[in-house]
Amino acid sequence: MQKKTKSYLATILLFGFLLAAANLSAQSVAYRQTNLTSNLPTVATNIFLQLVDPWGIAFLRGQPFFIADNAVGRASAHGATGIGVVPGGFTLPNADQTGFDTATGIVADQNSSFGGPGLIKPFTTASTRPDPSPC
Repeated sequence: MQKKTKSYLATILLFGFLLAAANLSAQSVAYRQTNLTSNLPTVATNIFLQLVDPWGIAFLRGQPFFIADNAVGRASAHGATGIGVVPGGFTLPNADQTGFDTATGIVADQNSSFGGPGLIKPFTTASTRPDPSPC
């Protein structure tokens, strides 16, 4: 009986050791976050004052990152280092074309058929504005 108890105890200890070792190796795999752009000083590598309440990020291969600035209704363009780049961005008009939309997300779709030759690249945005039509 004592030999059986020792065997169970050894099995439990071995299982616990293997579980702890797997947990340690899983925690050692990590990434490094680098804040590239902010509208506040000392928060990121670059200061971009027009970046106001960012809610989404989109990019196409070989193109800058576009960030949806919720509070000002624009999508601003940033290079790989976080510095604002030409074309600078574009306004996100609302559905009525009477003002700007407060985007909560932006998606790039290189195969989109929306827009025309005047657009920088095709993007789709999401908004939190309520639907004016009754339910």
